[in-house]
Amino acid sequence: MDVNSLYTSITHEKGIAASKLLLENSGKSTTYVRLCIDLLRLVLYENYFLYEYTYYVQCQGTAMGSNVAPAYANAYMNSFEESFVYTDIRYEEHINCYLRYIDDIFFIWKGSIDTLQAFYQTLNSIYPELQFTMHFDPTQISFLDTLVRKDDQGFLSTDLFCKPTDCNSLLHYSSSHPKATRNSLPRSQFTRVARIVSDPDILPTRLEDMSQKFRERRYAQCLLDREKARALQPPPVSPSNTNENRVPFVHTFHPFMPKVERVINKHWPLLRKAYPNITSFSAPPLMCNRRAPNIRDKLVRADIGSLRPTTTQTTLTPHCSGTFPCLNCASCSNVIRSDSVTHPRTDTLSLLLISATNSAGLLPLLGRILPTLALGAVCVCADLYRVTSGPGLPVRRYFRAIFPPTLTLQASLQDSAARRGMRR
Repeated sequence: MDVNSLYTSITHEKGIAASKLLLENSGKSTTYVRLCIDLLRLVLYENYFLYEYTYYVQCQGTAMGSNVAPAYANAYMNSFEESFVYTDIRYEEHINCYLRYIDDIFFIWKGSIDTLQAFYQTLNSIYPELQFTMHFDPTQISFLDTLVRKDDQGFLSTDLFCKPTDCNSLLHYSSSHPKATRNSLPRSQFTRVARIVSDPDILPTRLEDMSQKFRERRYAQCLLDREKARALQPPPVSPSNTNENRVPFVHTFHPFMPKVERVINKHWPLLRKAYPNITSFSAPPLMCNRRAPNIRDKLVRADIGSLRPTTTQTTLTPHCSGTFPCLNCASCSNVIRSDSVTHPRTDTLSLLLISATNSAGLLPLLGRILPTLALGAVCVCADLYRVTSGPGLPVRRYFRAIFPPTLTLQASLQDSAARRGMRR
């Protein structure tokens, strides 16, 4: 059984009430609970997104990519189960085992199918926004990546389950990831297979299938053989955590970072000797990798802007007025083409085309200039601005009067006709 669209089906008030009850039952202080609930309200009620130049606020549920979403959904489902599932008389009579992972539920039913259908219909009738989907089978059922079977004698066995649409999505060995991360993947996957498959006769076949997937992703056979043998051994005793007092060194991953790590570890004794009283310097830092931007970050956008003009302007002529993208920076996608700008305390100002370049530092002071100055920008990155001042006041002198000396703009009038107009 699973919940249909759990993250987007939770109403704000019910979810907040469930989270507050769970925090109060955990023994936290009243101040701590109030702070968590206030932050949760901020996340839920201020969750907006942009689509085709229109902002939308999510009135129900939580965003699936939010960090708080799994814990929030678990708190809501825990409150639902304690109120309606565990108190049902059919749960006590017919359910022998009940397990749940966020929105996926697995249980063993000992009653009739009619009673099971009645229990299922009761759950769907509690909240209209919370609906369940149920799949049942007398011999086998899948739950996450596990297939549970019942033999003729009534004993249960588990096997690895893969969806029909499953494909080999394991990380390629040539991917730009730390070597320790790539080498640890076979160990984790072989350990997962060894824990799920309960039949010792089927286990070698499942391990070989997993090895074949890694070979397709260019993993060395010696690495696969070593990790496969380690997965079949009894789990070792977990050692005590020795990294608690180590200083974390967080950096964006790069293939040359192992060389930097060797240099830091080589000269770390100098820092430890210089500051012997600081316990954090007693051991070398703990190297932590931050994911570097990938192709997906460059190509995937949250808002593709389907209403934006499909044509782009590559040149500016004296007949064009307003703001245009420079086509050479990350701000171009956010530039709104316009020949005027509206100020909250003045009327709409027309944007003229007299150029002043090298205008870095102009953006922070727009609020001071707009009431008395009409200006138009080619791009918000300050690559090229269009400025005009009052009559009889040169642009260079005007900006020196408005900006501090460190922010003085070196105006360059590129259009000869515009230069003659300014001299008048």
